[in-house]
Amino acid sequence: MGTLSLGTSRAPFTNVLLPGSGERLLRRLFYYQAKRLGRLSPDRIKERVGLRLSRWLQPPIDHNQLILRPCGILGRAGPRLTESQRAIIASIIDRQRTLWTAGGIPPPREMNVYATATGSVPKSVAIVMPRFINCDSGNIDHDIAYNVACSAEAAGARLSCFDAGAITYRGTGGLRAEIDRLKAFLSVNRPEIVAFDGNFVPNGRTIDADLILELKREFGFKFLSIIGDCYDTTYSDCLGYWHRAADLSVIFHRNSRYFRALKDKTRVMVCPTIPIYAEGFSDAHHRDIDIGYCGGDRRQRRTYMAALADAGLKTECKFINRLRGESYSREEYNDLLGRSKLAFNNGWIRNGESIMTGRIGEVLTSGALLIEEDGSAINDYLVPFVHYVPVANVAQFVCFSQFLAENDEVRSAIARDGQAFWREHYSGDRFWQAVAQRCA
Repeated sequence: MGTLSLGTSRAPFTNVLLPGSGERLLRRLFYYQAKRLGRLSPDRIKERVGLRLSRWLQPPIDHNQLILRPCGILGRAGPRLTESQRAIIASIIDRQRTLWTAGGIPPPREMNVYATATGSVPKSVAIVMPRFINCDSGNIDHDIAYNVACSAEAAGARLSCFDAGAITYRGTGGLRAEIDRLKAFLSVNRPEIVAFDGNFVPNGRTIDADLILELKREFGFKFLSIIGDCYDTTYSDCLGYWHRAADLSVIFHRNSRYFRALKDKTRVMVCPTIPIYAEGFSDAHHRDIDIGYCGGDRRQRRTYMAALADAGLKTECKFINRLRGESYSREEYNDLLGRSKLAFNNGWIRNGESIMTGRIGEVLTSGALLIEEDGSAINDYLVPFVHYVPVANVAQFVCFSQFLAENDEVRSAIARDGQAFWREHYSGDRFWQAVAQRCA
């Protein structure tokens, strides 16, 4: 029997709309303009208001409705697999793995994204990133800063860290004093590479690209800008802004208007996920949970996990709000993945657009079998049913999970191959080797 828990929930959007002048203003700004635009053809709308507004006016695809559609291959999921479902799943997995072994499936096209001529890594790396989620010490540590820092040190780089929460994102004021503190830090540590969280556009309270260029001239480091959210539904071109100061920009989503618009793509590295700190996971766990999940309550993950618990699988599911003390610690999160036979992830954004998230690398590194909702660019890096299992809807998710839970030999083989392939091609060591070569 599965367990579900929930952190703090958010009020629905309708509660934000207050009666009175605010509501009338919204109607004037949106409703009447939308009504007038409705008389125009789609091409004419694009001419009048541009691509962004035309996309915004399109009704979004209902993700929940999409994933709850009946599956034409496996039919409806139930408390137990039917003989037909069991045979179909076994045939798909067996055939795909046989073809891969025999060379009948080409290798993933981005398999060599970190290919280098040498195995050297940067001699020293300084992490200049916020330590906490949303730059708030009441939240848990930021997973990007944690993994980037620990993977650099594990690869052999001399590590130093500067908490940049006061000079990034919204900023907290006192910019000049904070920049002086950063200069003192750089003067003491003299890093070869500065890894920076570039997932924001500056304001008057934050560091900006001109200051970064000044610091580069003064201290002689190479600037690595890591941008976590570079996809079409973000409204700020963080890549384009920081790229003018960056020796190398790292993004995780190739199908982005900001990447397409960039003239010089030679200084951009499109990675599968952030570099994962592999040493944080242990292979010595007894996997006593069928499937585990710890993360945000979004992207219909509650629907997926509840369906699996209803089917009778042993689940452990923790929906978190990122507050320290109410969320799993890093050690608890790693332990959950270490105890899980299977782990679920998806990267749905909106209207069918999906991204690869850092959880993919964490699950594969931990040795659990990854079940991933279809739609992202994951097949550019991994082979389905060989390194992970893709699903398109809840029915497939339940049926494949049931099959893998009762066929431990098959599950172990896919998990083992996924872990080995990820560590061989996309490990933290390989990431830092590629950074060293690209920044040389």
